[in-house]
Amino acid sequence: MDAWHCALKLADAAWHEVVVVYTLVRALGVAGCALGVAAGLQVARWGLYLTTDEPDETAARPRARRAALGQLLQVCGSAFCAIAMVALVRQLVR
Repeated sequence: MDAWHCALKLADAAWHEVVVVYTLVRALGVAGCALGVAAGLQVARWGLYLTTDEPDETAARPRARRAALGQLLQVCGSAFCAIAMVALVRQLVR
């Protein structure tokens, strides 16, 4: 399997997950969509907190691992927030 084929399979799997999350959030209605937006923003905020240089209880972890986890949380939280916002807009437009 070449790299292009592998990238297409990965993109297809990611798209399937986006559709599943969107369907779940939209099925919960307007309140569920708003809760999804808030949860996504909170996860992104936690990620931002982990990437800062503040000495705290998480400073025992190696800096690179902590920053990588923070960046992953930021990306996932932002993606979830965006999906929930689209679902919320679609619910309100109806």
